[in-house]
Amino acid sequence: MNYRTKDYQRLTDHRKYQTKFRNGVASLVVFNVSDQDTGLYTCEASNAHGYGSSTAALRIRAPPRIDVDDQHRDLSVHVGGTIRITANIEGEPAPKVSWYRNGERVANQNVDTTDFSSTLLVKRVTKEDSGEYKVVAKNEFGTTRVKTNVRVRGMYCTQLILLILPVNSNYFIPTLYV
Repeated sequence: MNYRTKDYQRLTDHRKYQTKFRNGVASLVVFNVSDQDTGLYTCEASNAHGYGSSTAALRIRAPPRIDVDDQHRDLSVHVGGTIRITANIEGEPAPKVSWYRNGERVANQNVDTTDFSSTLLVKRVTKEDSGEYKVVAKNEFGTTRVKTNVRVRGMYCTQLILLILPVNSNYFIPTLYV
């Protein structure tokens, strides 16, 4: 009888794993279970009468974890620029993810969430987009929050109009409108 992990490596650490065979039933005991133990485990058996195998998935149930790169913890963006904050999300079962700005939920059209990450995207920012942004991941085992401070600074010119008065006027005054 052989046990193998999802990487088809033999389980050789006898302090971590124990195999048992009683009354025709094979079992595997995993001690001190951690996230690294997640995967597919296959039991293979063979004898003079043939070969058989059975595979089981081990999933570690855990509260959410959020990882936001340090460079996204305090952002400074120019008016008209883009806010992009990506959070890597872990947890089992898969957490539900929400984003907030200054305590108010952010519209879903600004959020792209996959199985492993969630990205907040705000284009053409204005001064009003400044504030505290928070990503919240929640499952039945807990809730985790990570905050990011965003400061929108500077002016951004969206339209430039140069008005030049006709040449036949008494004076020539270029006028700039922003």
